[in-house]
Amino acid sequence: MSRDWSKSDVYFLEAVGVAEFRGESGLASVIETVESIVHEVLGREEIERSVARLVSANLVEVDDSGVFSLTGKAKFLLKESPTRNSIERIRWMQTALKMRVEFGNDLAPWPLVDATYNEASKN
Repeated sequence: MSRDWSKSDVYFLEAVGVAEFRGESGLASVIETVESIVHEVLGREEIERSVARLVSANLVEVDDSGVFSLTGKAKFLLKESPTRNSIERIRWMQTALKMRVEFGNDLAPWPLVDATYNEASKN
């Protein structure tokens, strides 16, 4: 098991929660939400790694149509955050994940084809 969470993992997790709350948590909405919160665009490989880790740790689910949602485990973790401000919660979550949550070393890949990534990130 590993606890080497990256900033991309934390950004993606926060963005899924915010996008889901807004009612639209497809890939394009999650990418747009990351960009609006931290002013960064996650690359295709960063997203692939983050989704694989978050799914392995049972924090995020993705359905067959590409809609992301937080699991009960993730919602419980986020409720423990001392703030509702996304930037402050990201800082808190980076430490919380490293201390409390592990993902498997043998991650199932989450492949994201270039065309899908390009379509989702063209906003």
